[in-house]
Amino acid sequence: MLNPFQPFFYLLAYLAILYIRPHEFVPAFMNLPVLPLLLVAAFGIWLVRQPKNFEASQFRLMPVLLLMLMLSVIFTGWFGGGLQVFSDFAPVVMLFYIVATSVDSLQRLRQIFIVLGVSVTVIAWHGIDQSARGIGWTGAELSQGTRITYLGFLNDPNDLAMALTMVLPMIVYLARGAGSRLVGLAWYAAAAAVMYAIYLTNSRGAVLAVGSMVAMYGVLRYGVVKSVIVLPMLMAPLVALGPSRMAEMSADEDSAEGRIEAWYEGVQLLISRPLFGVGKGQFAEHHGLTAHNSFVLAFAELGLIGYFFWLSILIISWLMLQRLVRSGHEPAPAPAPDSAAASGIEQMAEEVLHVDSGPHEDTPGEGASDEPALEDDDKKKGKPEETPWEKLQGAARTLWYGYVGGLVSAFFLSRSYVVILYLHIALIVAVFQMARRERPDFAPVLFGPMAGRLALVSLGSVIGLWILTRVLLAFT
Repeated sequence: MLNPFQPFFYLLAYLAILYIRPHEFVPAFMNLPVLPLLLVAAFGIWLVRQPKNFEASQFRLMPVLLLMLMLSVIFTGWFGGGLQVFSDFAPVVMLFYIVATSVDSLQRLRQIFIVLGVSVTVIAWHGIDQSARGIGWTGAELSQGTRITYLGFLNDPNDLAMALTMVLPMIVYLARGAGSRLVGLAWYAAAAAVMYAIYLTNSRGAVLAVGSMVAMYGVLRYGVVKSVIVLPMLMAPLVALGPSRMAEMSADEDSAEGRIEAWYEGVQLLISRPLFGVGKGQFAEHHGLTAHNSFVLAFAELGLIGYFFWLSILIISWLMLQRLVRSGHEPAPAPAPDSAAASGIEQMAEEVLHVDSGPHEDTPGEGASDEPALEDDDKKKGKPEETPWEKLQGAARTLWYGYVGGLVSAFFLSRSYVVILYLHIALIVAVFQMARRERPDFAPVLFGPMAGRLALVSLGSVIGLWILTRVLLAFT
């Protein structure tokens, strides 16, 4: 049964991470850690909630990553730093567990999308107002005189653009699956506001991230061959309306040169401390600036061991989406050893495909349609109603678009430990576990059998980034 208080606590948890504290309206008592305490309260409610499904490998990898973050600092000789790292990253792990296990239906997934969509729309509105007045209602000022910002970890235009980009597909999902044209138009208006806010960040990485999402859409919708023809048409508006700083992108431009030098320094730091790195948050202490690349930052600060677990979480999450989206059709039931078992499987399949799973699954607007037309229009046109499996695939595609955009943004930003990334991964885990519950024969993605290959990929990515850095340095 749906707990009516859960969406409320999800919202409070997300606000706690975003540090939404408009300075003009917050009373003095809000200087207390009220929102973090509410996050702890949400975690406490989650602890007594039953049942919980911890099948996905990320549930075991996240605590290990937290341990690696702590050890990376402790092995530098700073034991107190390990406690500080724990207090910084433990809330991210808590939110991951809450979301990944509690979002166990399409209705709850939609609620999370609504919370994130509304939050990001408010942030976009803040940025648009900020661009006109020079300062937002939160007191946040423009960066470099023109680029919009927000509060907390979104006070940098590039970080803000990454968050906006990752949530944008969720808003489009809500618009396409709205129960009425008016609600759909409202969500499309929100998507337009978020797109405009991304433009106002003047972030080149955001343009590449949006371009990657458009490319992913083209490949999934039209296939690799047809997308070669379609993508130039889809990319044309993006190139035409891209930020002014795109024209400055080159290997010898000051900003690009600084990034390349930071990447090179990251490799050198890894060589100096290959196992546990220089410590989480210590890159700038050695180089003076951040790494400008989440992958470089991870292996420089965590070493090869910590980077292996960090990258494994990213790769397994990618494979989950790939397996679910590209399954193409509902998996066939596994062969049964006897007729009784076969009868049971057939009954289970019939229940999954045909039995009413509750008003939140079949009510128009609660399940997202993968077609632009609204569900009412689909019925009028005689289109078949989507099965639960197709709805899950539609949700997985939405998360895949945002994940691609987030990873591309992360390649140009030092956001290895930012909450929006792990919140997205939690939603990926939730959708995949929903798919596994709908069809137990659907193959899981397990860490153990592929640990050796993940280790090779981790090492190969370090070598690849080193080669890329050497090549780029040759042209600067």
